[in-house]
Amino acid sequence: MVATCSLLGVSTRRLEKLAETLGVTSLSRSQVWRLPAELDAQVEAFRTRPLDPRPLHVLLARRADPEGPPWAGTWWASLC
Repeated sequence: MVATCSLLGVSTRRLEKLAETLGVTSLSRSQVWRLPAELDAQVEAFRTRPLDPRPLHVLLARRADPEGPPWAGTWWASLC
C-alpha cells in the first residue's frame, strides 16, 4: 500500500494519514522518503535479471476473412 501510494505521487502527509487509518503507527517521514530509492533498486534488479538463454518460438496463425482485404482476419499468437 505504501509503495503504491509512493508510486502514484501521494503526499507524505496523506500517506501518513492513510497509514494511521489502517493501524500503522510507526511510519516515519524518512521511511516514506526512502521508499522510492528502494523501489528503484528492486525495479532495476528485475529489469537486469538474467533471462532464459533458450530461443523463444512463436507460432502465428490467421483466420482469413473472405470478404475483407487479404491482410484482414483474426490473428493468434502462441508461445511454443
